[in-house]
Amino acid sequence: MSDSLYDGDIYPGVMWYCEQCEELLNKQDGFYDYCDEWTCTECYHTNPISEEKITDYSDNANNSENSWDAGTIAIVGAALLGTLLVTSHLDKRQQKKQKKWLAIKEQQEEAAQQRLAAQEEWEQYAEKQRLEEERRKKAERIRLEKQAEQRLEKKQQKEAERIRLAERNRNRTEGIRLAKQQERSKNRIRRKKQIKAFLFHKKNIELGAALSDFIEADVKLAVLHFHNAGFTNVQIAPIKDIFAGSKKQVGEVEQIEINGNTIFQKNSTAPYDAKIVITYHEKGEISFPLSPKQVKKMDVQALADRLQKLGYTNITTVSLNDLVAGWIKKDGAVKQVTIAGNASFEKDRMYPFDTVIIMTYHSLKSKAQRA
Repeated sequence: MSDSLYDGDIYPGVMWYCEQCEELLNKQDGFYDYCDEWTCTECYHTNPISEEKITDYSDNANNSENSWDAGTIAIVGAALLGTLLVTSHLDKRQQKKQKKWLAIKEQQEEAAQQRLAAQEEWEQYAEKQRLEEERRKKAERIRLEKQAEQRLEKKQQKEAERIRLAERNRNRTEGIRLAKQQERSKNRIRRKKQIKAFLFHKKNIELGAALSDFIEADVKLAVLHFHNAGFTNVQIAPIKDIFAGSKKQVGEVEQIEINGNTIFQKNSTAPYDAKIVITYHEKGEISFPLSPKQVKKMDVQALADRLQKLGYTNITTVSLNDLVAGWIKKDGAVKQVTIAGNASFEKDRMYPFDTVIIMTYHSLKSKAQRA
């Protein structure tokens, strides 16, 4: 209900009242006097709006002006006052209803906004979950593809390794077969030479080379020559005399004896079972004078000097940088010695002069390491 009072357009100044509840229609929202009828917003009674329904109270009052007495006027005034009071009460009740309706409408709008906000929040959460699920599926797919690629790569590597090993085994088998075939062929040739020498030359076979042809040559070539010539008793004797600074080469032939004879020519002969001793040069060996227990706690420099004097040439020292004060373990004390990678060596065992010897020793940390 509106607080303003509609004054009328077609019928100015006319006050329209509901025929059933006597509510003033001019104060109801949306009321206009140019409509043919109006439904009361209080009792929902349909009231006709026409000129026939207009009553001129002023004319009636003038016509009966002389017939009204003081009592009648008082009654009419009381009735008008009651009507105003009732109208005021109805207006307040309508205002309360309108306020209540507006409050309910506000609550409904607020609830609708909350539902909309909750729906938007849920949609955002659902979208986030969908994107996260897609990301997870993509990561899982990439991981599975990578695993498949790795498995395929490993399979290919294994297959390549299998083929390589098979090829190597075939080559090795073929090499062994060819070597055996060549050895059998050489044995047949040597056997023929030995039979011919036994039958016609009292077992004598021509040497095919003079002593000068073998001096300073490699011992392997000398052994191979006498074997191919048909001799069956070829022996080698190393002379371990090569040390640092030596001019001799490892495997270099020094002397050849055939049944004790050191002088022979290319056309000289000897029995195929004659004793042939080939003497050649080899690395010199030095006795290591200490045990693993004895070298521990020795001064690293003193031990290195001692070994160098004995003739060892390939000595390496490794600092541990593990001491702070050096009270319990002394700076420079040997912790371990390895000879050719072996830390469990035997005392007085012979080793080549150039064997790798590594000595690890305790040492003080630097200032930077201490910090």
